[in-house]
Amino acid sequence: MIRWKYILISLGIGLCLCAAILAVYYLWEDNRAAKFSDELLQQVQPSANSASSVYDTSISSMSTGETKASEHVWAVLEIPKLGLRLPVWDTYSEEQLRKTPCRYGEEECQDGQFIFAGHNYQSHFGRLYQLQAEDIVNVSLMDGAQRQYRVTQVDEIAGTSRSQLFTGDWDLTLFTCDFSGQYRVLVRCVEIG
Repeated sequence: MIRWKYILISLGIGLCLCAAILAVYYLWEDNRAAKFSDELLQQVQPSANSASSVYDTSISSMSTGETKASEHVWAVLEIPKLGLRLPVWDTYSEEQLRKTPCRYGEEECQDGQFIFAGHNYQSHFGRLYQLQAEDIVNVSLMDGAQRQYRVTQVDEIAGTSRSQLFTGDWDLTLFTCDFSGQYRVLVRCVEIG
């Protein structure tokens, strides 16, 4: 009987150690993504010869193979309530999602609709659930267009409900997985003006 007690205690300690390792890894990934996004934002500063917020992507020291990383920035997303300012990558991939939010499902969106996927890191989309109706979201496209959106709905859908991302009357959707990975936090927005 005493032997089982020590086995169970050892198993509990092992599980706690695994949980601690996973937590440290998550924090490391979050920090790495925040650093990458910050460095990328520095590469897409507003153009000096324009009064508007047209971004100059001609300078970059960050490289992704043959093209500069800044050439893949499709927009800059700002969520004032959460204090977030993030680059949005032009195409979605699991690898890139670990570094920046990505444009998602553009071939399935209607004209004028956008979907941005982001990891649930605290430095990225991990606090989307804190948004409420009437909160403001700003998007600065790399072609110089400025768009402002108002949050209309914050919802949670099953992680397997991909089709729900594309249904409804909205202009911008932001989404991320919750911490369980079973559900997605979905923020719907409509364009103002």
